Amino acid sequence: MNSSRTSKRRPGRQLAIGLATAGVLTAGLAVPAYAAGTNTVTSPGVINIANAGNLVISGTATSAVTAVSVELVDTQNPGVTIAATVSADTATGKTWSASVSAAVTAGLADGTVQIFGTFDRACGQLNCSPDVTVNKDTVAPEVPTVFPDGVDTLLPATDIFIASLTDQSRTHFTFGTTAADPTEASALVPAPPLASHTVGTSEQVKAISFDPAGNPSPIMVANYTVT
Repeated sequence: MNSSRTSKRRPGRQLAIGLATAGVLTAGLAVPAYAAGTNTVTSPGVINIANAGNLVISGTATSAVTAVSVELVDTQNPGVTIAATVSADTATGKTWSASVSAAVTAGLADGTVQIFGTFDRACGQLNCSPDVTVNKDTVAPEVPTVFPDGVDTLLPATDIFIASLTDQSRTHFTFGTTAADPTEASALVPAPPLASHTVGTSEQVKAISFDPAGNPSPIMVANYTVT
């Protein structure tokens, strides 16, 4: 969108090329250099706790583009415009990136954020739509629960139950004498959001939840002694 269509052709070349027939150019004329690449915003996919402090918006541009800026618009505040750094030209066009300060990101309301790319010309002059619409969510989900909870003494082969506090979260858990901190690669609590685990010997159980934006909850830790 908003592509600058300025060509690198020299005056008069279009007429000379028009004399070509059957796909063969008039002798002595070179094929003009058309602008390569596309004007796009390619990232980010989401604004969350992990990238809110070092948010980078990036994309591509045609060879003809010399300046790029991005505007971030949320549901509550005026848009914020940030200038991007544009790479040197290549055979496939240019790349660009714009670093968004933590203060600017913090000022955006959680929810829908529209990102407009401007390539040489102001977006407002073209009545354009956002290049990318992303979700901002910087609120961690609640810590998952386990029953029995806390520090408990259990009989051998007692089942414990791990639950996520929201259907929108994915919960993962680990267990062992000293359980490793769970990650998104750990065992997943299935839907409905409840998993059972049999405690055979004294052990530790940990669980963590991730919301749709990828934000992690605090880690739940439960220690069990089997008698």
